Parts: sequence; C-alpha cells; structure tokens
Amino acid sequence: MGSRARLAGVAAAVTAAALCLGVSGPAAARPAPVVHPPQIQPDSPFPTQATGPGLYLVTLAHAPAAAYDGGVAGYPATRPRDGARFDRTRPAVASYRTHLVDGQDRILDSVGNPPVLYRYTTALDGFAAELTPIQVKKLRATPGVVLF
Repeated sequence: MGSRARLAGVAAAVTAAALCLGVSGPAAARPAPVVHPPQIQPDSPFPTQATGPGLYLVTLAHAPAAAYDGGVAGYPATRPRDGARFDRTRPAVASYRTHLVDGQDRILDSVGNPPVLYRYTTALDGFAAELTPIQVKKLRATPGVVLF
C-alpha cells in the first residue's frame, strides 16, 4: 500500500472517530437549556420608557465626530472623505470632541451631574450614566436628548 493510500486510510479513520466522539460525548447526553425572553406585561413600560434608577445610555442630537460635516461656527468638518479612514488624532477632531463633551456637560449639569461611566463622541454623541428616576424624567424633557 502506498503512502498516499495509507494517509487516506488514516484520515478516514480519524474523521470517523471524531464524528463518533462528537455525538456521543457527555455534552450530547444533556440537551441545551431553552431560554425564554421575559414576557412584557401590557401595563409595564418598554425599555425606552423606563424611569427607574440605573445605568442609562443617553444619545444626544449632535452629529458625532466621525459623521460631522461642518455647520457649527468655529468647528470644521471632521467626517473623513469617502474611502478615507477616520483620524481621531486630527486637531479638528479634538476640537469638535471638546465641543461635544461641553454640550454633554451642560446637559449633565442641568440634572445634577450624575456619575458618568463613559462618554461617546466618535460614533454617536452621548454618554452612559447612573441616573435616578428624577434625573431620567428631567433628561426625557431636555431639548437635544434624542434617545434613552
């Protein structure tokens, strides 16, 4: 028997063994658990209408740095040209990001400066913050707040 034929025979045996072990091991004896999503009750708020205390991602109306085409006095466009990569190290990007963070600070200040976990300026304008129910209600009524 040639070496190719021997190699083919070994490969077939290994494949057969792997298939047998793959379906008869301990994992195959236990079915995967079925996870059902929680049922939304007719009188419960949808996630975008929640007002309880907790961590919220707040999206604001300004264009993020990667999509900003200009239009705000003193801030040149930061969106990359078609086919170009976004360069966050450009001075125009740093300046516009400061503008976005200043706007976020004004909104946060208007609701009592809650703890901010993260600020978003590249792909969206917004922040993640721990909010109380009163802060959530105030932010929902704040101009420039687009989505919770």
